[in-house]
Amino acid sequence: MLIRPNSRQTLIALSLALLAFTGWLVPSAEALAQDVVEPTERVANFVRVRAQPSSQSTTVHELRPGQNLPYLGSVPRWHEVELPGGTSGFVSKSWTRVVPHAPAQPHNMGIYFLSVGSGACTLVECPGPDAPPMFVDCGSSGGRNDLAMDLNQAAVRIDEILSAHTAPPNVVITHGHADHFNWLPRVLEGRTVGHIWRGGPASSYDKSVPTFSGTQDRFKTWVEQKDQEGTMLHDGFAAGWHKDGEALGDELSCGLASTYVLNVNTGTNDSSKSLMLMIEYGDFTAIFPGDAQATSQDSAISNANGQLKVSVLSASHHGAESAGSNNAAWANETTPAVVVYSVGKQHGHPRCSAVESYHGHLKQVPAHPVHCNDTKHFEQRQPSSSTLAEYLTDTNGTIVVTTNGSSPLQLTCDSGAGCDESIAY
Repeated sequence: MLIRPNSRQTLIALSLALLAFTGWLVPSAEALAQDVVEPTERVANFVRVRAQPSSQSTTVHELRPGQNLPYLGSVPRWHEVELPGGTSGFVSKSWTRVVPHAPAQPHNMGIYFLSVGSGACTLVECPGPDAPPMFVDCGSSGGRNDLAMDLNQAAVRIDEILSAHTAPPNVVITHGHADHFNWLPRVLEGRTVGHIWRGGPASSYDKSVPTFSGTQDRFKTWVEQKDQEGTMLHDGFAAGWHKDGEALGDELSCGLASTYVLNVNTGTNDSSKSLMLMIEYGDFTAIFPGDAQATSQDSAISNANGQLKVSVLSASHHGAESAGSNNAAWANETTPAVVVYSVGKQHGHPRCSAVESYHGHLKQVPAHPVHCNDTKHFEQRQPSSSTLAEYLTDTNGTIVVTTNGSSPLQLTCDSGAGCDESIAY
């Protein structure tokens, strides 16, 4: 028997067909699929979902291992997620990660911990098209071994990296110790600089440094020259100034990554006044604390309200233990997957007690050479090997960390031994 629909049925059928055809009524599988947020391996019990992006905000949900929530977006330090029932909440990026439904073409970020002897020189290739590279310190007081570069060798290596980029680099100088800045006039000779950020008083930077020609020049002169060329200088911060909950944006651009100041100008000496920089890219976080001591580390912990879990940590003060650098509270707060020590043959860095403070947090990797010292005398160092993700520029050479913003990261180094690893974090 043929059933003829009435006019109302016909209208409904046509409407449903039209909606289905246009995709308004029944979304495709691709439309239904969505990025989700899940806890990282660090989470044992649950992650608190907050009503607002603040650790002081009310807990509205708990996200447990093996569970996920739809990803809505991100703000500095927090992911916004959709809760059952349709409302939204916020989870800390330190304890969660975004799992994309359809991963976009990744943009890599590369961090070069250059082997320069007793000093620190880090160059970051920021992710994204036309992203400016970034220096975090660059200086040395000597103390080089066979794996370390001298000033001219470093300039050549750095020029090779910078030549692949069109945007002028930005510079962060953590504090006014020459082994963190005295190579900059040489390695950046003839180059435009976008922004210079520096911790500590301007007077602490007024020291002589070698130039390309080998003559003596003053760092102050180089900064004044950059200022005349249009470089933006950021310094003179109030004691304890920080911007750990708000990305610096164009004032210190790192392409698709975000930059934050955890703390600066705390304490009474140049080391404690270090500008403590954090770079966040997707689920990856790196912290560069300069020569931070207990006062500055404690201030950064307080400012961040428990949001300092990091993938890669540059050890404070080259791995010193003096004045509370690299103490247990700092190690337990940052819980790094990887620690890098920028060290040379001077000062007896890193100290064994400082190295041991991180051992409960580091990831397992193949054995590679390391050492630590109980005194300031390099010849009394204790060479050994480690199966933890701890690396030294004097035993492993230049160390390069590469990430697309998701676990795992890739780590390579000049020495080769145990230094070509994929490390989950």
